[in-house]
Amino acid sequence: MHQPTKDILDRCKSRERASLEWLYDQVMPMWLSMSGRYFINKEDRHHVANTAFMKLVESLKKYEGNGSFEAWCRRIMSNTIIDEYRKQKNWRTGVQLKEGYQDADIRDQVYSDAEQNLSNEDLEQMILNLPVATRGVFNLFAIEGYSHDEISAMTGISAGTSKWHVSEARRILKQLIEDKLGYKPN
Repeated sequence: MHQPTKDILDRCKSRERASLEWLYDQVMPMWLSMSGRYFINKEDRHHVANTAFMKLVESLKKYEGNGSFEAWCRRIMSNTIIDEYRKQKNWRTGVQLKEGYQDADIRDQVYSDAEQNLSNEDLEQMILNLPVATRGVFNLFAIEGYSHDEISAMTGISAGTSKWHVSEARRILKQLIEDKLGYKPN
């Protein structure tokens, strides 16, 4: 994504069509990629990305040029995804943590065989096969890098439930990887 100039941002703030189209073309590929990790349906991905763009246009007056514009755009998209999940009421699944649960950070759990023998498309499809709420929490934690406390604050679920979703995602993904490879990876 190209960093927009102050002039382009000013023209976007005044709703100049050509500048808004340029901005749309800049953010949409990133946002569709992000929404693709959460929504299976193409229409849902586009709906969320377009909703985020409307929020971006409305909040441009708040952007003062401090920090990365791309990071600011990613935050808007993440918040829009969370808002959409809340609308669908899929976050509150009523799952209770099991006794003796140990927090395991998925970012530290990498199977070298899986990396060598599975394509990105295989892994993305496996993630899309996770239950909706589990997929959302897993993406926020493992892909977007949010902590369990941050996920809790954004979604209204407890940090313990966030940990459970990540653990459940790991369990399901491990099984899917083993099934795909035909053996347990090292």
